[in-house]
Amino acid sequence: MKPSASLLDRAIHLAVDAHLGQTYPSPVPEPYILHPLRVMASVDGERAQIAALLHDVVEDCAVTLDQLERDGFPSPVLRTLDCLTRREGEEYSAYIERVTTDATAIRVKVADLEDNLRNNRSLDRTPDVDARIQRYESALGLLESLSRIQSVQCAPLSSGRHGPSAPTGSTHNRTGSRAGKRTQAMTVDRSSGHSAAFFDEQRDYWWNEDFLRLVVSRLQLGSTHSLLDVGCGLGHWSRALTPLLPALTECVGVDPEMAWVKQATLVADDRSPATTSVIEGRGEQLPFPDGHFDLVTCQTVLIHVAGVAAVLREMCRVTRPGGMVLVAEPNNLAGQLVRTSVSPQADRRALTSALAFYATCEAGKAALGEGDNSVGDLLPAYFAEAGLGVVACFLSDKTSPLWPPYSSPEQAALVEARATALAEERWFWSRDQAHRYFTAGGGDAAEFADAWSSRLEEMRTDVAAIRDGVLSTAGGSMMYLVAGIKPA
Repeated sequence: MKPSASLLDRAIHLAVDAHLGQTYPSPVPEPYILHPLRVMASVDGERAQIAALLHDVVEDCAVTLDQLERDGFPSPVLRTLDCLTRREGEEYSAYIERVTTDATAIRVKVADLEDNLRNNRSLDRTPDVDARIQRYESALGLLESLSRIQSVQCAPLSSGRHGPSAPTGSTHNRTGSRAGKRTQAMTVDRSSGHSAAFFDEQRDYWWNEDFLRLVVSRLQLGSTHSLLDVGCGLGHWSRALTPLLPALTECVGVDPEMAWVKQATLVADDRSPATTSVIEGRGEQLPFPDGHFDLVTCQTVLIHVAGVAAVLREMCRVTRPGGMVLVAEPNNLAGQLVRTSVSPQADRRALTSALAFYATCEAGKAALGEGDNSVGDLLPAYFAEAGLGVVACFLSDKTSPLWPPYSSPEQAALVEARATALAEERWFWSRDQAHRYFTAGGGDAAEFADAWSSRLEEMRTDVAAIRDGVLSTAGGSMMYLVAGIKPA
């Protein structure tokens, strides 16, 4: 190998020699060198491309880091390669945790996992293949989120614009989730439709399945034959409930947004015997006959309507006598009191400022007739007004916790959500929405810019702390489930 050759040329020659005679286990076996070449082509920058070419040579070939140092590869490349090399006897989770300590290693490992996943998904399915796919998907979710955070953290915000702050605590918007396990990946068009910004992967982790199973048992919903999901969105809430309703034969969703009507999936398992349909319609005027459904339900819908009692009366109307209305709605204001390990805990003024800002925006949203974001507290009174007899009120046992290294699929999704909020310059609402709510709630328009900048700084602090692996929080929230019976 000529000393004058570029580092990238030398890495190519070294990788070809090291992997000579090795076979990549694709459906049609191919020379192993094609795998690192594909990984190299997926990343930018000389350091990342060199690391991509050599990412398997220490682990799988007779090459050492000391040899690479003698061959002239610089220390930054060697550090990245050390992070990318799984050590003998090392648990996979510990290995991935080491990868997360090097930004270049994260990018290379993402490309490596994507190529390996493409290959494994094309193989005949065996327990070993399924286990690898699950392990790779979990690692990929975490690393993609961290990669996104790093790219967002390094990008300056455009001048003259105020970005959003990701919430400190958990705030629930309109969509729901499947409990306990992730839903099958769907291609979702988020370019239109109400609450489009909130159809992200973290919604797949809103509920603990065993908690919902307990609720179904306590409310004796096991014999439910027909279900209506009002404001179904993409069907997350239905997909959480339907696996727990063994007698279900009909599941219907209704939503005012045609974008979601076209894309919603109401059952998680294609083998479910229940027939499903999704139609366009509003909660204030449901397009169904009286007394048609055993169970009528909604999740984070009433926080968006002015006439809560009117929607509940419609839900009651289409419920059969003796049937049940089940509503999941939050107190989002409470989430503002949830702290993280990097919150300004000793600064009471910062806490009261954040709480007052959110409360003012929430009050303005309600004043404009766009719904009470903490309506969950008031559901029993609204149920009584709608003619429903309240039989139970539950508080979800689910939190949204974060702790290093954020390696579970749920935490990776939460990390991704925070990074996305920053990238899209979105707090709980966009800046324009928040300004409109703040002034409608009685806030001084002259104070808005500073308050918004403070929320932005809080979110940037959280994102930086996640990137550095120092943010932790139990992530508490308040989500109510309130059940009422329609009188016979």
